[in-house]
Amino acid sequence: MRYRPSHAVRLRQFNKTQRYERLLRSLGLVLVVTGLVIGGGWVFIFTEEPSDLFAWLFNRPIPVEQPVDKRTASFKKDEGGFRELELALSGALINLQVSSDQVKETQSRRRQSDGKWRAVKRTIRVADAYSLIQCNLEINRAVSQTGGEVIQAAERRRSHELLMDITYDGYVAYHLTIIRDPSIIRKTGGLAIIINQAGKSRRDILDQFLELKRPMTFGFVPWESGAVKMAAKTVRKNQEVIVNLPMEPKSYPRISPGKKAILIDQDAQTNRRIVREALSILSVAMGASNYMGDKIRETPEIMNLVLDEVKKHNKYYIDGFDGSQRPGDRAVHFQGLQSAVSWGALDDHQNQERIAIRLDQASFAALEQSAVIVTANAHANLLAVLSHKMKQLELRGIEFVHVSDIVINKE
Repeated sequence: MRYRPSHAVRLRQFNKTQRYERLLRSLGLVLVVTGLVIGGGWVFIFTEEPSDLFAWLFNRPIPVEQPVDKRTASFKKDEGGFRELELALSGALINLQVSSDQVKETQSRRRQSDGKWRAVKRTIRVADAYSLIQCNLEINRAVSQTGGEVIQAAERRRSHELLMDITYDGYVAYHLTIIRDPSIIRKTGGLAIIINQAGKSRRDILDQFLELKRPMTFGFVPWESGAVKMAAKTVRKNQEVIVNLPMEPKSYPRISPGKKAILIDQDAQTNRRIVREALSILSVAMGASNYMGDKIRETPEIMNLVLDEVKKHNKYYIDGFDGSQRPGDRAVHFQGLQSAVSWGALDDHQNQERIAIRLDQASFAALEQSAVIVTANAHANLLAVLSHKMKQLELRGIEFVHVSDIVINKE
């Protein structure tokens, strides 16, 4: 006879099954709710537009960012203007000795769904040697040249932070926080500028160079008309004078260094007499340098007699060639002679932009090497660049000095 559970037993089994099913449904509901809570929290914390999630949940229309046609004139104008502003700001930060590891970007630039650009947020640490006023003035100067404007510059007195808002074309492009950091050491370096052939320049240009009122060294060819008077005037203005010694170049005779030059085919006595006469005429000079002379420089017997005469007159000697033209550094190793080699020329191309780039490069070399000497010829483009950039370079950590300051310290 087949066994059948009683009604009471079947009822207990049914109730037990129902309890398991209710438990599983409750557990599933708890997991779903937990997932929604975690997902919602993630959206609030890590996404910028949590309202999209709720718009989806409540079946509301979600705003979709419209694709930007990068070929439009409006887009190109915005991008071009921002690049100019970014370049200007980078230049200001270079002058404040801010490297990339001292800049923290917490919000990048992005075009939003309404067509407006989201502002860049950056925290910038500067050396404690710079005041917040200096930072404000330098950034203000740089961005204003590109059409930007600092609409707010406020100092937090407790934290000594500078908050700056910069606009371009009517929208806020940057939120900057400038912080002075005592752990950052400001670099300094000496830069000696030799203005060669100063006697060949117009008198008014020489006067304008002298009005810059920063230490510079001026080179004169002794036999140029008025060289002695101009050299004396230069010394009275507390500037330094050196003798430009005309020497034979490789391109001679097609290119001539002028009258009374040191030449390969001249006898040693004549060459010695030319050096002695040049140093005697410009007795106010503290040193001497070559004018042209790449051919003489590669002729040791003539170069040594030149250096011997310079040493006898108790002057220093500056080799005016750049690094690519120095065969063996013969000219700077003459025994007992104070001497140095220039870093290079600023005006290989007499173009203001090129001169400014070379001046920047020389300033970075001075900060790394503690001091460098550069050469240039006296002309209006060089004057314009120096007038514009000297103050900025001083902010960068450059100290303008005479050549003798570097040569003596070197010794």
